[in-house]
Parts: sequence; C-alpha cells; structure tokens
Amino acid sequence: MPINDSPLADAIVVLAGEVEIPLPPKVESQIGGNRLLHTFRLYKAGKAPLIIISGGNAFPQLNLLSEASYISEILVEWGIPNEAIIVEGESRNTWENAKETQKIVQRLHLNRVLLVTSALHMPRALLTFRSAGVDVFPSASSISSPLVRPQILDWLPSLTGLGKIQAVMHENLGIVVYRLRGWIQ
Repeated sequence: MPINDSPLADAIVVLAGEVEIPLPPKVESQIGGNRLLHTFRLYKAGKAPLIIISGGNAFPQLNLLSEASYISEILVEWGIPNEAIIVEGESRNTWENAKETQKIVQRLHLNRVLLVTSALHMPRALLTFRSAGVDVFPSASSISSPLVRPQILDWLPSLTGLGKIQAVMHENLGIVVYRLRGWIQ
C-alpha cells in the first residue's frame, strides 16, 4: 500500500530483524532490508508521531545492545527526533514483540498503531499482535512478487527458489506453532 494511503495512527511499530548488529569485523550496524526505510517514510509523511522499535537479540552477547537500539541510532542519524522513538529491546521473537509492545501501548494509552514488517512475516505478526490485544493496521515494508506466467526455465530448481520456499515454510510453520502455543487465535 502506498504510504499516502496508510491511515493515521498513534504510533508506528517496526519489528527488528533486518539490521545486522556490529559484530567484528563490522564497526557499524548494516541495514539488511527495508523496514527502516518504510518506517522513516511513514513518520515523515505524518502518519504517526511516535515510533516503537521492537526487538532484542535472539542470543544476547556481551558488549552489544539490542537490535532495536541500533535501529534507533540509524533513525536518529536519518533525522528522526530521539524523543519520537521508544526502544523495546527485550523481545526475541514475534510473540514477545507483541507482548512487550502491548505493555507500551497500554502504558501510553495508544489506540491504533501501524505495524511494519515484511509482507511474508505480516500474517503471523498481525495475528500475534491482535491476539495480544494491540489494535494494529498492517503496513508491509515489502510486497510479495506479483504472479506472472512462468517461463520454461523458471521451473528449474534454483537457490533463489529454495530460499523463497524456506521463508514461506518458516512463516507457515510459525503460524501453526503459535496457534498450538495459544499465542494466536
């Protein structure tokens, strides 16, 4: 959905998972996807006055901040005011993102939030956040490829195709596991 068509909200919630933390030999964090850029554009378009960054490190390491902290640094570097950013750096998966964000939303009396994650991850994230009691509106940072008529060579196995199958299986299995755990309805 184009940024201009996104509704107004009380906050933008961006899920971590696309920023590489600065592990040696890297000295700075690296952007691996477009969630940050999409969040930046939503904020600059006036869609919400607040950005909540949700995401810790799956495996905490000494001398490293949460991934949300590194995302915050990048957004501030791009010109987003520090006071417009809330960092939630404890969560390690989508369920924890939703639970920790719900606490912030409740504490600040926020109503509607725009949820930013990849298009592939959005169905599970949306179900999880809504099950946690957060009124979210999806704002995918990427789009799924449109369906096109495959060419004959497209039917040959490829590493790209294998990666796409792995990502789809991960998300579909994630929904099943989240349902079994009671994390989504």
